[in-house]
Amino acid sequence: MRRQEVKRAPELRRTRYIWLKDKPAWSNRQKAPFAELKRRNLKTHRGFRIQETLRKIFHSAQSAAQAELLLDRWYS
Repeated sequence: MRRQEVKRAPELRRTRYIWLKDKPAWSNRQKAPFAELKRRNLKTHRGFRIQETLRKIFHSAQSAAQAELLLDRWYS
């Protein structure tokens, strides 16, 4: 998604690893561009928010069955 969006939003260049890494693992250098980019209405940021939500669901689940239940609840 980011690759397609770079063509119309050149400020996304050199931000690939921001979107791939866990948010707590970001360096200060990675936090600054993210703060600016999240203010824009980008599909890349929407995808990142979905990814982070899924990550929270799977980290909070005690078992695969519970993760499936939480995922179904989130999706519906």
